[in-house]
Amino acid sequence: MAMNTSDPDAWSSPGEVTGLTFLSDARTLTWDPPAEPGGNTLMYDTIRWIPFKFTFQSRQLCLESDDHDTTVTVEDDPSLGSIHLYMVRADNGRPWEEASPGTDSAGRLRAARPCP
Repeated sequence: MAMNTSDPDAWSSPGEVTGLTFLSDARTLTWDPPAEPGGNTLMYDTIRWIPFKFTFQSRQLCLESDDHDTTVTVEDDPSLGSIHLYMVRADNGRPWEEASPGTDSAGRLRAARPCP
């Protein structure tokens, strides 16, 4: 993988975002920044999907892209009998590689759509 040594603000890929939690208003999703940011500036993509056989590629929607804070307001509720799953991906602007969506409980890399 090529390294962009001309960018002193991004030196490695950021780690996983953890601690996704809905606040008591049940509309505000918050998270903890990655322990290893890999750079001085972090941005976040928030992805919601309605699972089909619990795959990450099913009906995904980017709720926000390249946002700098650690919260997002979710506007809609799942319909009765369905669920919405959420994932937040950290990005530090490294143009030469895709930000990681993290790993599942078996240690396999998750697949998630790119956000604009």
